[in-house]
Amino acid sequence: MSLILSVILFIGAAGADGPLCTGLGSYGCNLDSEHADFTGKTVTGRQFVRGFIKAREAVALSTGQRIAKGLKSDAGFRQLAIKAWNLQELPECRSTKKAKVAECNTILQTLLHEVATRQLGIPAAEPLAQPNLAALDELKNDKTYSALIKDGLTQAADEVALPKEEKKLREGIIPEVVAQLIEQIKAAPMDPGLRKGLIEKVSAMKIGDKMCTSDNQLSVPSIVLSSSYYSWDEGERNTFRYCPSLLSRTTSEFQLVFVMAHEMSHSIDPCLIAYPAGAEKSLSYTAGADRAERQRQNPWGEVLGCLRGADSLNALSAPATDGSNPSHDFCAKDQISEAFADWMATEILSRYVAKHYQPTAAQAREGYANALRLGDCAPAKDVGDDPHPAMIDRIDRIIAAHPKVREQMGCGPQPGVRYCDIKGTPAATGAAPALAVPAAPAEEVKGVR
Repeated sequence: MSLILSVILFIGAAGADGPLCTGLGSYGCNLDSEHADFTGKTVTGRQFVRGFIKAREAVALSTGQRIAKGLKSDAGFRQLAIKAWNLQELPECRSTKKAKVAECNTILQTLLHEVATRQLGIPAAEPLAQPNLAALDELKNDKTYSALIKDGLTQAADEVALPKEEKKLREGIIPEVVAQLIEQIKAAPMDPGLRKGLIEKVSAMKIGDKMCTSDNQLSVPSIVLSSSYYSWDEGERNTFRYCPSLLSRTTSEFQLVFVMAHEMSHSIDPCLIAYPAGAEKSLSYTAGADRAERQRQNPWGEVLGCLRGADSLNALSAPATDGSNPSHDFCAKDQISEAFADWMATEILSRYVAKHYQPTAAQAREGYANALRLGDCAPAKDVGDDPHPAMIDRIDRIIAAHPKVREQMGCGPQPGVRYCDIKGTPAATGAAPALAVPAAPAEEVKGVR
């Protein structure tokens, strides 16, 4: 069925220039199958879910084995488990006879497995017995218990890891994306001091470890199902993280470069460009200035205005609900930062492809269709709930609108869609989008995805 649907969509998307010169978004965002381009492949839907289930089951099995080993080798851990479920008077747990000890350990292993797998984010049955919560907290702080949870999380990452591909990503693609982002900063018209500050910020960006999320949020699903993100959280400010599962989703360089570039571009997006990671200079928007004025003050103001236009992405923002004059710093209930990150990622990806490859038109079309093949063609949610524009528009109105991309795909200009060029782009025309609500303080600008 997937193959038939793929062929139908491919034929249906054909335009005067050839297949996929129009309708790239429809082809690229919702097929439940594997799609290979000449640089790698992208897996969506059921195939990826099967990999997640396999990893989850492997971690659950190994956790049980680790618990059994801990009960045999660590008497203190065993006593804490007995205490947690008030089993001190249970004959099997009072006895020192080998057979009775084994029976008690079997009971403890079942109870501990329910608690541990639930903590790891693996669905578990309702508890067979309610623990003593204070004693359970003491157990969870025990070194043996903490180690088995940590080992389970590490195993989850290892289950989906592809070491060879990760080496290429970390040592090849990521440094090149950083360098390309710096080149984009150098090319944009701005104050020399601001340019120096933005380059310092991007150069100092930290690359997070493979666990890809903060310790208090770690779970098997967070490791195996997450992709990547740029974080402004307290404690990991100016940090880019990619999760091991990213490479189990895709080895396509089109998607890897695009995703890396998109997330890293959030470090200088219309919101976070105003927040320094350290002592470097950042953009100072005029206090009280409205959205239009702040866009003019941004080095990529022409692009932002264009992305707001109905003939481009039509990036929206939510109106203020309290009647006040919004601060318009783009940090809340506004699609413009995500739109900017997509725009910058397209600039970088098109240059990456031109530098490393000379694809045929057909190869380029398959490749760019993979750039945002994340399996979601749903309409955009309310801007107050999700700052991302609709996936199909992100593909059709940014990626597929880029002149270099269209040249590589062997396509002429896209009818009715304007690409936003940094130089000489006229202001967006038509009805202005609604104004944004006041943004949260910088300390509350959380991980951007």
